[in-house]
Amino acid sequence: MIAHPERSELFHEQQSTAQPKKLSKLKTLFHLPHINDQSSFTPENRDNKLLNWLIDHHCAFQQNLPSLQGAYGEQVQATAENFKQLGIYTHSGTDAHSPDGLIKLFGQHEP
Repeated sequence: MIAHPERSELFHEQQSTAQPKKLSKLKTLFHLPHINDQSSFTPENRDNKLLNWLIDHHCAFQQNLPSLQGAYGEQVQATAENFKQLGIYTHSGTDAHSPDGLIKLFGQHEP
């Protein structure tokens, strides 16, 4: 199981830039290079080799609920939403680790 894959740079959609960034050797193993392309993970266009391999090998994926709320930035939120839309997640969790942590993440909920 991979917990909160949306927070890993290996799974982020590739962004176009005026000056392409140098990709790490590890990252280039898992992505088809589209330096000036606004690609993302869609059912028609899943260009992440690592993600495809993990899915093919029945890897479980745990979404981090605060990621869907934007707690870790827009890029992580966009990746989390894409993964959710594609049905990649098999489990859900948070970084709360305690009842007090849940209140910090989601606020006090009155009954």
